[in-house]
Amino acid sequence: MTTALRTINWDEVLTIKNEPPEGPIVFKDDPIAMACASYRLGQQGGYVWLDLHSATIEPQDRDTAADIRKYYADRLLVTALKSNGVMSEFRRKLYGVVTGNYQLKKSEEGLLYRLPYFYAEDTGLDHVMSQTQSVSIVNNATAKIAGKFTLVKKIFCSRANAGSHWQFWFVRETSQVPYLVEIKDDNVLYKLFDTLTQQPQMFQAGTTHFKHHRGHYRDRVYIKMTQVDLA
Repeated sequence: MTTALRTINWDEVLTIKNEPPEGPIVFKDDPIAMACASYRLGQQGGYVWLDLHSATIEPQDRDTAADIRKYYADRLLVTALKSNGVMSEFRRKLYGVVTGNYQLKKSEEGLLYRLPYFYAEDTGLDHVMSQTQSVSIVNNATAKIAGKFTLVKKIFCSRANAGSHWQFWFVRETSQVPYLVEIKDDNVLYKLFDTLTQQPQMFQAGTTHFKHHRGHYRDRVYIKMTQVDLA
């Protein structure tokens, strides 16, 4: 018996199995204003992610969207100039979104959801920088520290993979150097710490680390405290 061998057309097989190219999302309104509405409603209702396509845009959302566009268009341009035009793919896409020169695909929609969170985090850090001074002496040594600390700003940091957390920025009674304590969003002691730090408190930290800020404030140094207890 002779069996005929069928020639496989690999181009045809691969074409069938490959998905069509992903096209840009079609938004019913200004996508950044939609993200701002989702963020606002989520904050009011205690949700983290509220479908931006079903969120009703209010005038305040359009105002916030305009602020976000100007903030990141200016900041990313300065960053590009400082780095001789070198910019990560994420920053290039973000710059394209806020300047209207890049259309997001469905797989990139998470950037849009997170944009208002990034804005709240970055402007919160701007406030901390305006109220503090960089550490003047930097070394790798770790040491215990105790003193009276006053809260400058509490900032929520939304993270997709590492988990969301809160930053508590303090100044010590003797200087304007920034001190940071980070607490996971799901830490059972978060609410207690949040309540206590509304007033100046005596803390002692088991370990302190000198840290350089990343991104826009990379030339500034702060002190991170871990193993923090009430003194």
